[in-house]
Amino acid sequence: INYSSVTKPSGVSNQFYVYVQNNGAYQLFTGGFIAAHQGFWVNNTSGSDKVITFNESNKFPLAISLISKQREEKQFALNVKSLGNEFGNELVIKPSATAQNGIDTEDIYYLPSPHKAATSLIAKASESNVELVGSSINSMDNSHHLPITFLAGENGSYTIEAEDVAELLAVYNCALLEDKEAGKIIDLSSDATYTFAANTGKYDRFELHLFKSAEDCKDLLNKASQSNPSTNGVSILKRGQIVELNYAVEEAQQAQVDIYNLNGQKVAATQYIGIDGNGSKEIDFTTELNGIHLIVVRTNNEVITEKFNF
Repeated sequence: INYSSVTKPSGVSNQFYVYVQNNGAYQLFTGGFIAAHQGFWVNNTSGSDKVITFNESNKFPLAISLISKQREEKQFALNVKSLGNEFGNELVIKPSATAQNGIDTEDIYYLPSPHKAATSLIAKASESNVELVGSSINSMDNSHHLPITFLAGENGSYTIEAEDVAELLAVYNCALLEDKEAGKIIDLSSDATYTFAANTGKYDRFELHLFKSAEDCKDLLNKASQSNPSTNGVSILKRGQIVELNYAVEEAQQAQVDIYNLNGQKVAATQYIGIDGNGSKEIDFTTELNGIHLIVVRTNNEVITEKFNF
């Protein structure tokens, strides 16, 4: 079916969703073709029942087994991915001079995955509780602070990768992603990939800060650099091939240390390191590490993840 040629009733746009098995998420397409026997979803914003009529003229005489689509325009997106099961999704943020408070035509609705282990980043339009995986923001405003909910389908490590950051930086001086749980602020213009650990659940964990003022960018980054590397004074530092666990804690506890490759596979036995007061201890690897690995430290109150190249 050439969906672009189908006449839609009011409240139904030229966009449709298709479930992508590999990602465990619904992907949005704008116009284009839908293969035979392919299920798809559309959004009806009219508030009343609507009927879409498909005519013979909408059929496309081509044997295709995959979905064809029009070339997508470049747009900023945060792609989240589980390193354990490869499920992922993307959150699109689109500056627009016509964006309004509440839901508008450029917003993309969030459809919950049928897979319990799926992951997603979810935003909400201002003055609305509707969950979105695509949110338009007014480009005339000097700044935006966008709360982002994180859905973790299972315990493990995750990455967030910023795509087409230049599309945002054409409007704003900086794009800063705040991990409120880890107490970190990531400058997406210089570090487009962020790795972290999470337990199963749905959390109001992140916030995206956009500023047109360079001074506002510097102020927020300075505040982040002056704060502790983590809420309990526990951090991971690499010096050459040596990795150290630095700590400043008020109560004695056991820190659990795990090492993963980028596929989410644990490559060494779990270590338990006793920490108390202020100090530093070397993490002893029982296996030789080559390439990029994730070091995950779990304490009584938090999970710290760092990515190192060995």
